[in-house]
Amino acid sequence: MLKLVIVIFSILSLSIIGSPYKKYPGGYWVAPNGLKTVVKHYLHKAQNMTHCSVNSLKRKLIRCHLVVIWVGNFDNFSNHAIILTGYRNRMFYYNDPWTGTKRKISLRNFMKHWRLNAYRALSY
Repeated sequence: MLKLVIVIFSILSLSIIGSPYKKYPGGYWVAPNGLKTVVKHYLHKAQNMTHCSVNSLKRKLIRCHLVVIWVGNFDNFSNHAIILTGYRNRMFYYNDPWTGTKRKISLRNFMKHWRLNAYRALSY
């Protein structure tokens, strides 16, 4: 995983917000268009879904397409990315790459955290 992050930082330096060498508030993270290039390289397609509707997210999940979501104030991070894997009964299911766990979050709580990071999303 660390190798992938290093590759992303070195290849996509124009798509990084802040500096990977400074601690927050200098902050750092890869924007959706930065990861889009990597996703497109491996899957031959990618879609920046920033500002899409919740229904658009659900449609991707129904087709078994994962969706990377950027969230704010999540797992003690001001900025964080999670991978949506499913939706059922007003709950999103996701993988958290930081903790390595599979979890779920209510639609209401999800919307609160997603809004804090400008509704950023990426899929294929």
